Amino acid sequence: MLAGTAGLVPICELASGGMGRVELALRGEATFRRFYAVKRLHAPYREDPRVRAMFLEEARLAGLVSHPNVVSVLDVGEDSDGLFLLMEYLDGAPLSLLIRESARHGELIPLSVCVEIALQVSLGLHAAHELRSPEQGEICLVHRDVSPQNILLGFDGVVKLTDFGVAKALGGGVETTAGLLKGKYGYMSPEQLRFEPLDRRSDLFSLGVVLYEMLAGRRLYDGRKGPEVIVRRILDDAPPDIGDERDDVPPELCELLFRLLAKNREHRPASAADVARELQWMHSVLVLEEEAVSVEGVVNEWLSEYRDRRGREIEQGLDALRKHAASKRRRKRALIAAACATPLVGLGLGLLIFAGSSSGSGSGAGSSVGSAASVAAASNANATKVPAAPKAPTLSKAPAVAKPVVAATRVATPAPAADAGASSGSGASSGSGVGVELGAVRTIPADAGRATARATVSPSRKRRARRVRRRKRKSRRAASKMPLWRWK
Repeated sequence: MLAGTAGLVPICELASGGMGRVELALRGEATFRRFYAVKRLHAPYREDPRVRAMFLEEARLAGLVSHPNVVSVLDVGEDSDGLFLLMEYLDGAPLSLLIRESARHGELIPLSVCVEIALQVSLGLHAAHELRSPEQGEICLVHRDVSPQNILLGFDGVVKLTDFGVAKALGGGVETTAGLLKGKYGYMSPEQLRFEPLDRRSDLFSLGVVLYEMLAGRRLYDGRKGPEVIVRRILDDAPPDIGDERDDVPPELCELLFRLLAKNREHRPASAADVARELQWMHSVLVLEEEAVSVEGVVNEWLSEYRDRRGREIEQGLDALRKHAASKRRRKRALIAAACATPLVGLGLGLLIFAGSSSGSGSGAGSSVGSAASVAAASNANATKVPAAPKAPTLSKAPAVAKPVVAATRVATPAPAADAGASSGSGASSGSGVGVELGAVRTIPADAGRATARATVSPSRKRRARRVRRRKRKSRRAASKMPLWRWK
């Protein structure tokens, strides 16, 4: 049994019953995708051990049957939604829908179509009855639920028997629980209702009930009257005459129908193959006597609305699947683009930072000169100060009449003491912070010295600082305009 996800993409629901449902799903990759019918259990039964055992037994038995008139079971597995059966998908409708449409329109199903459907069902039943297993030999599979709901009519005219959920292998398998009936009351054989051992002739009784319902356009044993009434009629009432329902039924078909509905199984045909031979002969005669009417033609004509509605449901499911796949592709492309752009953005930012640091290093000399001058000014301001005359005017506020004024120019390094003494003409100790005004020596405050240092920066140094700033601005503009691919 498979484990984990099965790779099944649900499209729409095809049918639903008491214990499970059948949905249409896609499976496969790229151009090898195919439609499959997937049978699943309803949520309340997913963990029931007895139901799970029956489900797996159905998969085991139905998977052994290989016939054109039996729906093939291809795989069995379990995923997040529980156990599932993977079956071939038949584009068609159940026989119950065709019978319902005939009753709604008040028109009986053509006789040749009824015979052809019963013929194909009998062939599928014979394949199940003759089933053999490599391990167990002859199995003799009894379907036990032959009913219009479990007979599928393809729009191509193929008829298939499905749903071996309550089938029993006489050679082994899951045994029937005592006192528990499996199937639909209206299609059960008398021996099945009496809990007697079953054989292939039990399915032939159910086939007779289905054939009568197709010919008459109504149920032989109406379930609306309650199971007690149905059981009593099946066990006690004689089979009705189909000739009372329609007058175009040949005597051979009436006689076959009587034998199929016999209360005693010994009076029924021995096998489904015998029934198929009789039906094949009747069908060939009917085709010669009347206009050829095929299963394909009737199904496509009477069930056209159902086919169109089912086609729209499938198309809507496929559209939703395509939109989901497109959104996933868009998200994937966005993630890939983001993953590729992240290192490029990081590289660009790194190069911008590197370019900025490289241009900033070129102006380091100018800034270092300015800082050196500031340090020198601060050191000279803190030097030993010479007492000055009280209320001596500063350089910035010298009296207009005090001419000429001679001020010492501040430089990055202090001038020699001898030169300062010579220039002052007074022989007093002097430095870079000493100025001479009319022969008087005064002290320049520290804060005034720093302002004077900024005010007395040489023009060449200012020009050099402006050139450095211009180069830095050009570097930043060039880096901002340069495309990222140039940095690869």
